Amino acid sequence: YEVGDLTNEIDSRVKGAVAGFCGKEEYEVGDLTNEIGRRVETRVLDFINSDQYEFGDVSREIENRRKQWIEGFLGKEAADNYQFGDLTKKSHFGFYWEG
Repeated sequence: YEVGDLTNEIDSRVKGAVAGFCGKEEYEVGDLTNEIGRRVETRVLDFINSDQYEFGDVSREIENRRKQWIEGFLGKEAADNYQFGDLTKKSHFGFYWEG
């Protein structure tokens, strides 16, 4: 054993794991950051169903999905006229008055 053997071994293993994660043979500085950025971008574009991102797209998609869910739960007319508390009222009424 020589001084630095353990450090060199750990360094080599971490670089190998990062290179594998990035789909590369050898690790280069910045590979992990670039790969994570690429994967996040891909997931965001899939989530917003678009080929490019503009600021606010994720918020708009969440709002659209929320509206669709409320429409499915309350019905179209109720969703169009939704006011804060409608879900609670429907849940409470359904729990106590169904079946």
